[in-house]
Amino acid sequence: MMFLFSLTSIAIADTPIEKVVVYTDRAQVSRKGTSSCAKGTASIRFSSLPKLIKVNTLRATTSQKNEVIGIEIEKERRSNPLNEEFAKIEDDIVSKKQDIIPLRTKMDILNNREQKVVSYRSYLSAQIKSSTIDSPNTKQWGENLDFISNEELSIYKEKQLLNKKIYEMEEQIALLRDQGRRLGFNPQREVFNATVLVRCTTSSVPATLSYVVPQASWEPEYDLQYTQKDGTAQIRTAVTIRQSTGEDWNNTKLILSTAQPQLGSRAPYPQTIIVNGRKDTEPKQLLSKAEDQQQLSSGGGFVQSSRVRVEQQGTMLELEVPKKVDIVSNGHPYWVPLDEHSAKAKQTWVTIPKISPYVYQTISFFNPSPYPILKGKIQVQRNGTFMGHHPLPYTATGEPIEVSLGSDTRYRVEYEPIVLKKKNKGMFDFNKYLDRAFRITITNLTDQKQSIEVRDQIPVSKHEKINVEMGEKTTAGYTIDNKQGLLSWDLELEASQTKVLELYYKIQIPDEWR
Repeated sequence: MMFLFSLTSIAIADTPIEKVVVYTDRAQVSRKGTSSCAKGTASIRFSSLPKLIKVNTLRATTSQKNEVIGIEIEKERRSNPLNEEFAKIEDDIVSKKQDIIPLRTKMDILNNREQKVVSYRSYLSAQIKSSTIDSPNTKQWGENLDFISNEELSIYKEKQLLNKKIYEMEEQIALLRDQGRRLGFNPQREVFNATVLVRCTTSSVPATLSYVVPQASWEPEYDLQYTQKDGTAQIRTAVTIRQSTGEDWNNTKLILSTAQPQLGSRAPYPQTIIVNGRKDTEPKQLLSKAEDQQQLSSGGGFVQSSRVRVEQQGTMLELEVPKKVDIVSNGHPYWVPLDEHSAKAKQTWVTIPKISPYVYQTISFFNPSPYPILKGKIQVQRNGTFMGHHPLPYTATGEPIEVSLGSDTRYRVEYEPIVLKKKNKGMFDFNKYLDRAFRITITNLTDQKQSIEVRDQIPVSKHEKINVEMGEKTTAGYTIDNKQGLLSWDLELEASQTKVLELYYKIQIPDEWR
């Protein structure tokens, strides 16, 4: 692409923003314009491009019968902001500041007057104290003191009124400045103008100009409405968009992309690997490590249709907003709804005593949308009552989702280790076993029968010579995932009933280890 920094005769055309692709930290804007072909060439001018534009990302296209031969670009400095409303606000601020000047001048006069009155009171008081007259003129002194008091009171009242007017003016200026910030961080006094040069064969010549600007972002947000009566979970997908690029996106088609382009970055090149070592004379030791793992389940449920156009390329996802929207360049968040889907949900009471001594009411369902749920936050409501915000992991289409509806205080949960008798003073016995045991006590404080799922875990061996065994005294009726060491019991608790679960396991290590 050729960039020319000069101007030729051009045809001015309206070039509105046609489309914006919003990434996580920038946006690609596309404008469209047309012009007439004259003697085999045409020029389409795109004026008032934002100051923040990445000039090296300017690209132009035209119809198949025509050919783009270059782009001319110039920087323009404006005496007034491009945004007329912003300019009006600036004029109002200047006007208010001018109105404050005479008020402050009058305040200075009152302050000088007040100082003179205070000085006169001090002088009169000194004269009265030092007077040696046998028959003082107390009447005159009283009149003078009354005059001083009245003058002080008058000055005080006038200053109060002036301070009130100045405060109100300053408040109005602060409000105007806030309105200006809402209209945009960049008042657009400095802009770029670009002209697309086309070699043409048709009478009407279309051209599209695209460019990348920073200071634009979006993030997903989800609302979940659970209706307990029919067991339906309705999930609404929305996005929060922010942009302070210097231009408003009015009536614009928006595409939201999860791609993370890195301008100016280079592909990594492998460095030299140096291998060093020494003879290991230390005996092997048993180490314990906790890993944060998530269970991978096969998809299920019914996938519904969507009004959002979705394009997925590998790990990159693009969502097209169903309707054209207006996003003002002010850096403030704009909430835009995208889609709604519903699914049948299963309600469960779950407790993980090792982590939290509470029973939680949860619902689980399969992602019914034809596209993945992105990592973000979800606002949960149950029967129209707000229950709070929760983090939501990335969930593929048809994958299960579990959401908490909050803790239920009608159940008491206790978790405590069981003290085991040691065969010797060391950590391990002569058979090289490490024993662990825990007791879980759950009480139903309600007057109704309730099913509660109790979850716990045992260590998972990552070494072929280390063996983890479930203890024989472990309460029966559990299910276990041996790959992750997760186990669970399904308890049936009658009203006011208490049940106790016990978990035993042992870790066996090789004899040559310590």
